[in-house]
Amino acid sequence: MSKSFRTDWKLPARFSKIEEIKDDSRVILFGVVLYKEEETNSILIDDGSGSVLVRFDYIPQVNVKEFVKVIGLPLIGERTEIRGEAVQVMENFDFDLYKRAVKIFQKTMGGI
Repeated sequence: MSKSFRTDWKLPARFSKIEEIKDDSRVILFGVVLYKEEETNSILIDDGSGSVLVRFDYIPQVNVKEFVKVIGLPLIGERTEIRGEAVQVMENFDFDLYKRAVKIFQKTMGGI
């Protein structure tokens, strides 16, 4: 019996602000959808530190002004874009609680 290996595993994603995106790992971003372009399967999100274009292989099921979580791979070039893997509308998300938790984490663990 031969051993088989899963090839669908992905590297872990890290929480990031848009202004802190690097090309070294997958990211998790929270932001508001500013623009949606169905022809290119893309959305523009803003998290207060900046905005970034996220392109998907499918039409994302989100609307302008919705607060979303995006997981994707940064594509660093002339301008940074994200190759989106997943998007989730964050209904009833307590953003103030999230910001407080981030501050505590930054003080105790050195940042997000």
